[in-house]
Amino acid sequence: MNKAQKPQARDLDKVIHEKTRLDILTTLAAHPKGIQFTDLKTLNELTDGNLNRHLKVLADAELIQSKKANRGRNAKTTYSMTKRGLSAFETYLGQLEAVLQRAHQATTHTRNPTKRIAIE
Repeated sequence: MNKAQKPQARDLDKVIHEKTRLDILTTLAAHPKGIQFTDLKTLNELTDGNLNRHLKVLADAELIQSKKANRGRNAKTTYSMTKRGLSAFETYLGQLEAVLQRAHQATTHTRNPTKRIAIE
């Protein structure tokens, strides 16, 4: 997409746009200091395996980072967005907003077409 063009749905970042990863990133954005794996799993209603799979995709894209801390017998892993991840997420949201605005304008126009005056 060049800068003169308006974003299209096909231009949205596919890593972020997948609904589960969008939920995860939204949760991470709401917890800028990070959130533990178990809380992330609970808030997004995911299984361990499903969450791990999506976290790997996000980590491979360098959108998130993890920190492990030992607390007694259990290791706790905390996830947060990277600076690159936050920037990509903000870009995605701006593009999505533009796509939705265009869709809204199109449907509004369809419901309320302007009257055309015949020129004779």
